Amino acid sequence: MKEELRLFIKEKGMKATPARCAILNAFLEGGRPMNADAIALKTASDDINLVTIYRTISTFEKAGIVKKVDFRKGSEYYELAHGSHHHHHLICKGCETVESFDFCIAPEISKKILKSSKKFTSVSDHAFELFGYCKKCAK
Repeated sequence: MKEELRLFIKEKGMKATPARCAILNAFLEGGRPMNADAIALKTASDDINLVTIYRTISTFEKAGIVKKVDFRKGSEYYELAHGSHHHHHLICKGCETVESFDFCIAPEISKKILKSSKKFTSVSDHAFELFGYCKKCAK
């Protein structure tokens, strides 16, 4: 696995440092969006400081490896980018459970909005997060 991580990072045109490999591995093992503090916990045994984590996240974001997700919390969350395929999230306002879903209505909405827009001709990106309560918290 470590060699695969190193090769992937090198394919993206970056130096495959131990810190970058550990942070990428944290995203792979985490399986859900994480902030820098969560990554620090997952990489604690690798002794990686928060400055390195923030710099690496920024580098990964520019390279298209991770993308930012807005959970309306006090810190920024990131998850592995899925290439041209994207997904969205349901977020519980009670327990903060996050569930991903692949259904996307953005193309249809974008067409309607652009048709009525006087200033815009295209949409290049979007984010779609739904906030509510999970079944457990709704009780």
